[in-house]
Amino acid sequence: MTPCYDPTAATVATHTLRERPMVPSAPGKFHRVLNLAHGVTVNVRLAGPGDERGLLDFYRTLPLEDRLFLKDDVTTDGWVARFMRRIACGEVRSLVAERDGRVVAEATLARATHGWSVHVAELRVAVARIVRRHGLGSALAGLLVEMAIDEGADKLVVQVVEHQVAALQVFRKLGFQPEALLRRHVKDLAGRVATCSSWPTTCRTPGSRWKP
Repeated sequence: MTPCYDPTAATVATHTLRERPMVPSAPGKFHRVLNLAHGVTVNVRLAGPGDERGLLDFYRTLPLEDRLFLKDDVTTDGWVARFMRRIACGEVRSLVAERDGRVVAEATLARATHGWSVHVAELRVAVARIVRRHGLGSALAGLLVEMAIDEGADKLVVQVVEHQVAALQVFRKLGFQPEALLRRHVKDLAGRVATCSSWPTTCRTPGSRWKP
């Protein structure tokens, strides 16, 4: 999952947690006010029904290079309909960060409900350029790690562009380290292939170092 992307390579990071199935959450049950660097304040809450237009507006304003390695085209009505269904059935937790009533970042925790990877949760963070370099991506990543631990996942996976220095620094600060290289493992929206690497980290407990 992806803060922002370079068309040359992608990185996979993993984090070991404990296992428990995710269940649907009501959007109103989570709310945080984040006071970021340079006086920037955002409201963070769980996404749910009614957020379709805000999510599409956010992703459609992201430059193409920031969306190249996302696993789906997040600018389509079909994507947001599928995304909302996944939220409703408990496969996905989505945090939206809002400033002045507009979505400026979205962070997703996704987890299969069946199959051999049910213990694995996947994380994606996307941040609008106007609020980057304020610590928002790092804060949202930390909240998702907390959430994954609380949900009982056994392993957390993060995908970022290998040469995107800022994104790599965020996950390094959270304890992720490179492990294995997967050459020509992903393909971007333009059809270009890129290399992935695996990043594991040690298990953390809620409240240890993940709170922004």
